[in-house]
Amino acid sequence: MSLVDKYCDLINQFTGAPREFNEAIALFGISTLIGKKAFIPDETMAKIFSSNEEIIAPKYLNLWVFICGKSRISRKSTAISFIEDLIQSIIPEIIIPKAFTPEALLVELKDRDFGDYVHATWICDEVTRFFEACRRKDYMVTTESILSLLYDGRTFTRRTKGGGKVTIKNPYLTILFATTPYICLLYTSDAADELDGVD
Repeated sequence: MSLVDKYCDLINQFTGAPREFNEAIALFGISTLIGKKAFIPDETMAKIFSSNEEIIAPKYLNLWVFICGKSRISRKSTAISFIEDLIQSIIPEIIIPKAFTPEALLVELKDRDFGDYVHATWICDEVTRFFEACRRKDYMVTTESILSLLYDGRTFTRRTKGGGKVTIKNPYLTILFATTPYICLLYTSDAADELDGVD
């Protein structure tokens, strides 16, 4: 029996969330706790994804997990709370706030520089306000590009209004967030304009 199976068997005793949710959340937890201590070697990546001439860097295990389920029925918040509590008990310093501006995110990440790399996790059991802010607030316009850089895991520098230049060194960010099917469709599809304002 795998570690993921053991986790799911344990958590399923306390929540009615679908097992698939708990499996994904377990993988997220493993990804978060491992950090950059494990990776897929560049030789393996090259065999799978590239020609002989192309150089591919090793791939780290920074999982971004999006749980989508109906309110109250899917028990997604309860399922997420278990892994959040576990991470909080082991390495609480890597957990960033649930809400932030792009500038605040950079500052939070800079504060989580553990020497070789920035190690952080963002856990949000209801991401509606974040999606809404990204769509409607001018100050959130750079969020998408920053998240893209963070997923790539390469060092980058951005200028902030309050703190000057901020360098994020070799970031390793994992993400676990959740919302309802309606909100997912509203903010992540081409149907957003048509759905906006519909209850």
